[in-house]
Amino acid sequence: CEGHGPTTPPACPLARTMEVSLADLEPLFNSVGLDSIINGSSAAGSAVWIKFESEVRAAHTAALGRLRAHLGERCADLVRWIEIEEQTRIQAFQGVLMGEVPGEMYQATVRSILEKVLSKLEAWSCEPVLYRTAAQCLSEYMSSLNHHCNTCAGAGPLASQPHGLGAIAEVDTEALEAFDSSSICSAESMQSDSTHSSVPSVLSAAATAPLPAAAPLYSAASSSAGPASVVGVSIPTAEELRKARRREANRNASSKYRSKRTATLSALMEDISALRSQLASKSSENAVLSAENKLLKQQVAFLQEIMNRKPSPAPASGPQVEPSASAGSPFCFLSAGGDPGGAS
Repeated sequence: CEGHGPTTPPACPLARTMEVSLADLEPLFNSVGLDSIINGSSAAGSAVWIKFESEVRAAHTAALGRLRAHLGERCADLVRWIEIEEQTRIQAFQGVLMGEVPGEMYQATVRSILEKVLSKLEAWSCEPVLYRTAAQCLSEYMSSLNHHCNTCAGAGPLASQPHGLGAIAEVDTEALEAFDSSSICSAESMQSDSTHSSVPSVLSAAATAPLPAAAPLYSAASSSAGPASVVGVSIPTAEELRKARRREANRNASSKYRSKRTATLSALMEDISALRSQLASKSSENAVLSAENKLLKQQVAFLQEIMNRKPSPAPASGPQVEPSASAGSPFCFLSAGGDPGGAS
């Protein structure tokens, strides 16, 4: 009756969804016991994993700094390759933390990186000084990788969680903020409308704020008679929204990694083409110098042959006869006796 004290507001369907029964609280009470307090929660185990991850990244940065300081340009390719492999390992570790990638795949990734590093070092075994320096620079990084791989091989902090990481705290806050007074009032007005007008309102409310644990609604009569007739809309839970955000972040990180890798490969291809052009020019110069060297050798051999040649001796001549006076004149005089030459 009006004027006889405050009246009780009608029960709201959305307000009833916030009520938690004792049956729902029993699993939570059983999970929080003495064993969980002594052994620590799964968040502590994940914190240990993150601590080891930070140690691996610090060792990676220190190893690259030592390589650049001691070897310089000799290890430029090795440093670039280690950076790419480290990005791959970080992505695999993030996938393990989110529950999208099994731990065995991360362990296989780490073992593959260790084997590749050892093969790179074995390629420098012909140069003992270079091999020893690179091994000393990478020893701490390889030890951290091996330790992190062995840590992940054990019973990890995420083994007991079927859905990977727990829900983010701010998601629960957003879900609770969705049930404010304005939402309840809109729900009351929504009940007075027709079924066709209520469905878009539910969709708009689902788009503005995530609701916890929403399921399709059906009547009891329809469930007993046959298959349930769905009269509501399935709303994504906070866990699904969190996973969707994580997938989007991973997709963005993967695209950035691919673009960076493409830029690195294009830079490598440009360097290779420049080196090939330099090699071609050096080869042509080498051919010209070889031809000039061959010509000079021929000239030196010709000059040596001339210098070593002995002079030939002059031909031997017979006794020379002095010509007479009569023999040298073209005329012959007759003597008094009538004989030419004056012979008696």
